[in-house]
Amino acid sequence: MKMLHSLALLALVLCAVAAFSADEKYVDGNELLSKCSSTVKLLDNEKLSSSEMQDAKWCSGYVNGIDDGIEIASATGNTAKLYCIPEGVTTGQAIRVLVKWLRNHPEKLHQSRVLVVVSWADAFPCK
Repeated sequence: MKMLHSLALLALVLCAVAAFSADEKYVDGNELLSKCSSTVKLLDNEKLSSSEMQDAKWCSGYVNGIDDGIEIASATGNTAKLYCIPEGVTTGQAIRVLVKWLRNHPEKLHQSRVLVVVSWADAFPCK
């Protein structure tokens, strides 16, 4: 059963990666900051272009997908809990945390999508 869960998680991750990076090798911090800044603008009720609206939706889906994947992996015992987002924290709030962290760590922007997890582990450590 554990093997089935691992295969399902792997399939989910591979589908997400293929869908989000069809023409790029990976999503780096620069792209995350750009796209997720549009989400913050949306949350702040700023007017967005259609391109920014698409970026905002992409960011929300992307970070929710990462969170779901990590949650599944930790629930099935395939990985330790990497961060502990408190009850009541919204996706918007978690994206604000990510954007703030990315802005405060420009030296890391060349790194890959792992930055979502690193930013949340920093802001929401497990106790």
